[in-house]
Amino acid sequence: MRRGGAAALLVTAALGLVALLVESATDKRDLAFTIGVVPSTPAVRLAPEQMVCQGPIVVSEEFDRVGLKAGTPGAPGSPLAISVVTLAGDPIARGRVQGGYAYPTEQSAEVGRVAAGKRVSVCVANEGSERVDVYGNADVAALTSQALLNGRRPLNTDLTLVFLHDERRSMLSQLGDVFERASVFRPGWVGAWTFWVLTVAVLIGVPLLLARALALADAERPAARGANDGNQG
Repeated sequence: MRRGGAAALLVTAALGLVALLVESATDKRDLAFTIGVVPSTPAVRLAPEQMVCQGPIVVSEEFDRVGLKAGTPGAPGSPLAISVVTLAGDPIARGRVQGGYAYPTEQSAEVGRVAAGKRVSVCVANEGSERVDVYGNADVAALTSQALLNGRRPLNTDLTLVFLHDERRSMLSQLGDVFERASVFRPGWVGAWTFWVLTVAVLIGVPLLLARALALADAERPAARGANDGNQG
């Protein structure tokens, strides 16, 4: 009975681990990161030739495309120029959203590879002849970042910006990058290897400890029954 219960627990844990690994390997996404702003309202309405920039933004993971939500009220969407620049204003990458999209919809522009670790601003310029709404939320949505109209006027809103990969990547393939970034915020003796060790300990050690606890509990039951029988006699 003891062995059967412990074995069943270990088999269940092993099947759960396999299912988790399969899901992590097959669930592929193109999202690199976001700045955490939900697109609930137009953050700014850009007139033709106007531009809005959001920064500073810490590039936590390399990306190739920038996504946003935008549209031109009552007309096909105006074309947009999207640029990634340093905080000093030097260009890093640039792309374009073609006009004609519906109002409002999520759009993205290929800007080229931008490496992790940079501090940048992302600028959106209206290259059409109609006004365009760029969506975002209140300026408390991204506390470490700010939106500026035409590079000068602070807005009381933040833009919704999404940073994407060209190729869809599985969650499992990005685990090393996650641990590498996490190791930055740590004592000097901790590295990415520490998180790998902890992961293995949790996935293997916890089921083994539970199985041992179950076995010990089963072992105590016959002893307790024997003691009770002796007392009754």
